[in-house]
Amino acid sequence: MTNVFISWSGQQSKEIAEELRNWIPSVLQFAKPYYTPNDIEKGAKWGSEISKKLAESNVGIVCLTKENYAKPWILFEAGALSKDLEKSKVCSILFGMENTDLTGPLATLQTTNFNRSDFKKMMQTVNQSGGDSALSKETFDRVFDMWWPQLNEKISKILAVESGNSPEHLRSERDLLEEILTLSRAGQRSNSIEPEIHSIPAGLVRDFIETIEVIMEYNKKVTSQQINDELSKQLKMVDYLHNRSDRFDREVSRKIEMLSHECENFIPF
Repeated sequence: MTNVFISWSGQQSKEIAEELRNWIPSVLQFAKPYYTPNDIEKGAKWGSEISKKLAESNVGIVCLTKENYAKPWILFEAGALSKDLEKSKVCSILFGMENTDLTGPLATLQTTNFNRSDFKKMMQTVNQSGGDSALSKETFDRVFDMWWPQLNEKISKILAVESGNSPEHLRSERDLLEEILTLSRAGQRSNSIEPEIHSIPAGLVRDFIETIEVIMEYNKKVTSQQINDELSKQLKMVDYLHNRSDRFDREVSRKIEMLSHECENFIPF
């Protein structure tokens, strides 16, 4: 049996992951895909089921879209897979985006464009990991060619749904994040801010901090410099947001300061 861990984040990526989970065993019956069906379970099961499944995986598939490639869970799971698996067995599949869109840790992974040729090569990697159960080249080619049109049709429909993440929207969001980072690094703490900026919900900041705390605990175990650098960037952004939230929480402020200090003093083994 080959355990295939499918990583996703965001609604579009989730729908794609579900289609892959259902489709892969049709081509390779020895493959057992795993994915967590909702974000709540990702958080609740991190310390038990998900960490176990990551460790047991033979192949990792990371479903990347324009809306999720910088999300904490994608970075966390991709980092965990890269630690335990050969680089060739961690495959990031690009849906509606190009290699040039990737930055940071994910840019170091083997990338697969979602087209027949590239995706078939990725599936050959899964097949080869099956050992004695692996299909012969002739059988694999025949079975893949039979099932590919079905997957391609379903994924194409998912990608065709208007998500509001056009390049123009993405560019404006990136510009905003860059502005936030710049202001955060400069240490600006002005209280005279415009009402629409001051409407950030305090609960959102707390949820963000809880996610960072979970990933920080994992980072202590795997000692990844790349994950640490990404966490440091996220903390700068959440610090900025917290100082502009609708209710300032001193406990959250203390946690941000503590986690930032840990990132600054991070020493990989």
